[in-house]
Amino acid sequence: MNLFVYCTREGVLWLIHGQDHILTQIKASLSANRLAHAYLFCGPSGVGKMCFAMDLAKAVNCVSDMEQPCGLCEQCVRIASKNHSDVRVLGVQNSDNDSRSRTVIGIDDVKEVLHKTNLKPFEGKCTVIVFDGAENLSTEASNALLKTLEEPAPQVLIILLTNNDANILDTIRSRCRSYTFNVLPKELITKILIDEYSCNSENSELIARLSRGSIGWAISAATNPDVLKQRDADLNHLQQTMEAGLVEKFDYVSELASEFGRNRDGVKDVLYLWRTWCRDLIILNMSSEEHVINSDKITMLKDQESNMNFRDISSFVGVVDRTIYALDHNVNPRLALENMILNMPKVR
Repeated sequence: MNLFVYCTREGVLWLIHGQDHILTQIKASLSANRLAHAYLFCGPSGVGKMCFAMDLAKAVNCVSDMEQPCGLCEQCVRIASKNHSDVRVLGVQNSDNDSRSRTVIGIDDVKEVLHKTNLKPFEGKCTVIVFDGAENLSTEASNALLKTLEEPAPQVLIILLTNNDANILDTIRSRCRSYTFNVLPKELITKILIDEYSCNSENSELIARLSRGSIGWAISAATNPDVLKQRDADLNHLQQTMEAGLVEKFDYVSELASEFGRNRDGVKDVLYLWRTWCRDLIILNMSSEEHVINSDKITMLKDQESNMNFRDISSFVGVVDRTIYALDHNVNPRLALENMILNMPKVR
């Protein structure tokens, strides 16, 4: 999913949705000119951490007289289009063209980007460094960042984004002002898709159900047909894998493990989809269709539910959860995925 998928609407002051508890405090800090030198944004993928980081980068560089980003000046527009020399984003994947298989943000990358903190901003008022997936910082990289946080330079703002702040060094957490981002309720996502993206009511409802509270994923699905096409392909893979032999299952695991090095979030999205699918099978076994998330696939779900063991499905949900946890903690992806596939329930 493109990190900036909904961070580029010109003329909108704050693009963040559903995080008023954070926005209120940041606005007050901007008004009083008392921003922290470093922030830690924690929350699930797609709930607005990157979007808000870009909002904040605009706010500290905006040339308007407002105490918030205007969204229209050259500084705001260049930041939104990822063309601002004073705003850098560093993650496991540095760009869409980075095909290297990496699992950590290394010391060399961090040293290179932190070098900018010793220089004056080139075209704006403030240098902004965003660490996307800060839990993936290597030990050496974390220590290099810690030194910068201990001796903050003026006109520098550092923002760390993470899905799990427990994986961030305590010494780093203590030097950042921390905010927790919440998943968005289904009703709010539906309203946003209808009001701001001209999505019809039926599609908005379905996408909101599928989003797991991730507004970023929901907007991607509403504006890019390929997102839901990929979901269909992943569900077909799931169906085929459940019916396949061991060799075919391990071939698919090999594909996922290789992809994980290039696209961690994409592989985890596949696992979340599997978990949601199994959850729907359990719901159908225990109650009615009303609470099924994949409501557009109800016929496929019913056919599969009647041919599977209920206990096996329930057990597999826990296996998928443990696999996601293992991947988040840098366990060897191939071993974690192979263990998962060995516990996959079979279709009778």
